[in-house]
Amino acid sequence: MEVKNSKTILLLSLIGALFFMFSCAPKAKLTAIKPAEVAMPGVKTLAILPFKGKYGDLVREEFYSKLDEVKHFTLQDLRYNEALDRIQWEQMDDPRFVPAFEEIQADAAIAGYVVGQIRDIKGYDQVQMKEGTGRYRKVKRKNIFTGKTEIVDEEIMKTVLKRVPYIVRTASLTASIKVIDLKTRKILATKQVTESFKQKYGGKEEAQGGFLGIFGGGNSIEQVPTPEETMSLLAQKIASKLVAKIAPTKYTIEVELDKSGPSYVKKGVKLAEKGDWEGAMEMWSVVLEENPHCAPALYNLGVAYEARGDLKSLLKAKDLFVKASRYGDKDIYIEAKVRIKRKIRDAQKLRRQKHLLRKAPERKAPIGGVQVY
Repeated sequence: MEVKNSKTILLLSLIGALFFMFSCAPKAKLTAIKPAEVAMPGVKTLAILPFKGKYGDLVREEFYSKLDEVKHFTLQDLRYNEALDRIQWEQMDDPRFVPAFEEIQADAAIAGYVVGQIRDIKGYDQVQMKEGTGRYRKVKRKNIFTGKTEIVDEEIMKTVLKRVPYIVRTASLTASIKVIDLKTRKILATKQVTESFKQKYGGKEEAQGGFLGIFGGGNSIEQVPTPEETMSLLAQKIASKLVAKIAPTKYTIEVELDKSGPSYVKKGVKLAEKGDWEGAMEMWSVVLEENPHCAPALYNLGVAYEARGDLKSLLKAKDLFVKASRYGDKDIYIEAKVRIKRKIRDAQKLRRQKHLLRKAPERKAPIGGVQVY
């Protein structure tokens, strides 16, 4: 009876998993730009100074690479600076201690300080496991191919306790940056971010495994990454957060589409899933010509305008989401109104930041040792 019940549970779980995978609501990926957390008016050219600390070079390399990708600043790669080596990190908050950096042809400079730690905790889990006894018994089994019941030998199993080794890897990385205005030698911004890592390998989770390998199970002890790989992963996350502090960054979200309603709504959803937003908008517009109160069409059309990303389109999307929630009561309509308000605020903030950047004077080459603006 126990074997039969186990098979039934396994079959039902598999059916449930397949149903979940194939019955998900249609979704579209939208890309947006998040404005910098800190505005730095007048800064077009940015020098990246050395990052101090054991993991300073690792974080700095990732930070420079990711900052270069966003193309918001003209970067200067200064891996070594003698003047910076002569002062302590804490002294940089006081303009009296900050060197003049005469040789740097930039509007501002960024210096960093990074600390981190990594360690492994080793131990054993006591795990109940089935083990063969070497003895067999005759049992009836139904052949799944022929449907006939057969008599087969089945090994008698016993439950034993086994010690299964494990390793718990923990690590953390904290990076601080200071943005220095090279004209005034004052600090424009000071930011700090932290990332941590904790993962168990081996032990009872690995021994028990996961359901058909679909829903995971434990990581095997052979999968423990090298310390360098772990710290590199944290450095990448740290760098992404630091870039978001001072520069606009792109991000992607998944938004659910509404396929209910007339057939043209469904056709539009299929086009949107393929990335054909213009074709999808035509379908939903046809629906709205016949029924201006069709909530699914209003909502989906709002998502299409949201996908464009510019402020004018976002304001149009907001109007459509408001109408959709007026004629329908789905949660996705309410979520869309909240989301679009945040995006409109971000777009307005980004426009102000771009305006301040355009107003900044162009830095010219030095004449006679004097910086000319």
